[in-house]
Amino acid sequence: MDYLSYYGLNESPFLIAPNPRFLYMSAQHRAALAKVVSRLQTRQGLSVVYGAVGTGKTTVARWLHDRLNEDPSGLYIARTIYNPGFRRENQLLRVILREFGAEDLARTLDGNLALLQGFLQREVVEGDRTVVLIIDEANLLPAALLEFLRQLLNFENNEFKLLQIVLVGTDELRAKIQRKPALASRARSVSTLEPFDAEDLGRMIAYRASVAGRERPLFTPAALAALYDISEGIPRTAINLCEYALEAAFVDEATIVDEGHIRQATDGVEQGRPRGAREPSVPLLAGTGRQP
Repeated sequence: MDYLSYYGLNESPFLIAPNPRFLYMSAQHRAALAKVVSRLQTRQGLSVVYGAVGTGKTTVARWLHDRLNEDPSGLYIARTIYNPGFRRENQLLRVILREFGAEDLARTLDGNLALLQGFLQREVVEGDRTVVLIIDEANLLPAALLEFLRQLLNFENNEFKLLQIVLVGTDELRAKIQRKPALASRARSVSTLEPFDAEDLGRMIAYRASVAGRERPLFTPAALAALYDISEGIPRTAINLCEYALEAAFVDEATIVDEGHIRQATDGVEQGRPRGAREPSVPLLAGTGRQP
């Protein structure tokens, strides 16, 4: 028996991959996404979401991408660029055009700008759809490309912006934007994802376990308190610790994860397995077939 079935889980609730299914919608997540969606609905142009490393920015970007494209109205065309390691304007623009389905790209920047303008004219002005470009890890963009994105916001008519841009990144992005007043003034929605407080961290853990198939508590209150102290409320850190702690609890044949397993997991994150963990007694577990 593996540890997932032992704890009544259909899948691991604590993988680091940014799966939108496991996104716990805290009050700050709901507020940030509500602001972004409101600006998209009115086509106001630029929205920005900041957050420290590990606060769930990429998961939020994926959630927004999926929800827009799955909207029953069919009025959104959303595409996302992850880890934008570009240095030249035409390089970025060609990737943007490909994301939106263009095939015959021009060699020159002006030619590709004309292609983008034509696409926006067809889809937004004539088709009444909303075109959204989401850029995750936008802090990786050099200042010159942030300025280029500002220029793309100049595609507009008398009523609204033709291209909606959502930038997601760390405080490094905040600093870059603040150094460009012309770009900062275009941001119609600005939100920051902060580390969770202890209550929200506990709710996130319970939510992820529920999505994976377990409704009963998986961690003791003391374990959750230790998890918060060690992770400082950073979701990615906490999720990583939970995976190791769950394995440690399984090795101990425990019915629930306790504080000691969290302490073991702290070293396990660095070393690859929980500190002091012994090999599980596979024949014993297989023979009992019990679940906590």
